[in-house]
Amino acid sequence: MAEMTKEYLVPAEDIAINKALFDQKAYTLPEDVTVYVTPSGNDFSGDGSSVAPYRTIQAAINALPRHLGGHTATIDIAGGTYEERINIEGFSSGKLIVGQPQRSVAVRGVNVVNSDHVTFNIPNVTWASGFSGTIFYVGFNSSVALASDMTVRCAGSTEVGIGVTQASNLTANGTMVTVLNCERSAVLATYGSNVALTTIAGSNNTAAGLVSERGSILSYTTATIASTVGNVARMGGR
Repeated sequence: MAEMTKEYLVPAEDIAINKALFDQKAYTLPEDVTVYVTPSGNDFSGDGSSVAPYRTIQAAINALPRHLGGHTATIDIAGGTYEERINIEGFSSGKLIVGQPQRSVAVRGVNVVNSDHVTFNIPNVTWASGFSGTIFYVGFNSSVALASDMTVRCAGSTEVGIGVTQASNLTANGTMVTVLNCERSAVLATYGSNVALTTIAGSNNTAAGLVSERGSILSYTTATIASTVGNVARMGGR
């Protein structure tokens, strides 16, 4: 029997070639890894490899260890609409890349909590009527970068298109963000957060456009966003 190692807690030769299959509670990512997702994949029989991809983005996220060990985990998502709100929580000590540039990918929502160095290449985030909350949420000391243009579409009773809260950061340098049809605000920065956009656009937002409050900073280079109230800075927001 092979010697048990402190890093893996299992014999080294027994570790799967696909490093994404590590138990997220017990392991640290030992090297860069790519996990594959396609609409024709399978969350049960798939292993996240290019020949046996997962069907949902969430399955790929759940397969990864939360401690990335200074490495990069890339989720390679094939073009298509994924009927899921993806949840990313507790990732640290590395970089998580969700999606590849120039892919036509749509999801129903994004939730990032307590995670740093998360990069998104997802061009469409849309929710159907009946959802009330934030479509693209970044919270609790998270840091997120948008590496591709992104459109967020609100509908029905949706309140906020993009919400960044609890000392979190969202950057979109060199990309265009479009927010449509939100009933409360298109972009909200609150509780000591920082949002730095290059180009922000949108229409049919029936309340505020850009809102910065509670010590947050929301900056942009160009803004052409239509809303009923306009942009708002309050309670120490800038």
